[in-house]
Amino acid sequence: MSDLAARFPIGSAVRAVRFPTTTAVLRSLGGTRLTAEFVVLVDSGQVRLIGWRRSDSLWDFPTADVVAVSCAETSTSPPYPQVGLAIVLTLRTGAGYVDLPIVPVSDDGKRSLTWQDGEVRGLAHRLSTAIEITR
Repeated sequence: MSDLAARFPIGSAVRAVRFPTTTAVLRSLGGTRLTAEFVVLVDSGQVRLIGWRRSDSLWDFPTADVVAVSCAETSTSPPYPQVGLAIVLTLRTGAGYVDLPIVPVSDDGKRSLTWQDGEVRGLAHRLSTAIEITR
């Protein structure tokens, strides 16, 4: 059993790492600073971002605000360009739609995921299914 499955309900959580584009979107939406590692958990009609080490709630929003879940690359601008594979949650906000990129890691947290990993699509499907169930 992975650390993720031991701490959170199976099938409703994805382990992720902080990425500059995720931080920027959360900041623009009024969210707080992310921890280096966190979990995206779908629970009781809410999508929650929870710190990995201390299990602090970092930010949450209703599942009804999620209009799409997809996989895409997310990238930062120079001077320190980075590219990461992300699960993208498209959210409906008062000002329109915004894409929230979630950069996942394996459930055990030991490896980053790439397009060659079928696991990424599985994690996106896991979130999408959990969101649909709780609406």
